[in-house]
Amino acid sequence: MPGVSEVHVRDAIVTCQLEGDVQPFLDALAGTRVVDLLIEPARLEEAFLEY
Repeated sequence: MPGVSEVHVRDAIVTCQLEGDVQPFLDALAGTRVVDLLIEPARLEEAFLEY
């Protein structure tokens, strides 16, 4: 999926980085069973390095 990177799967936990609009990502999850979802804003250091 465009904008998704650094995907890691451990047991039943999936973590990833998302760049851009979150709505297409949420739409892709619509057909799956999601127990918990945490969306954190980019850390200042990451935003600075990206800039």
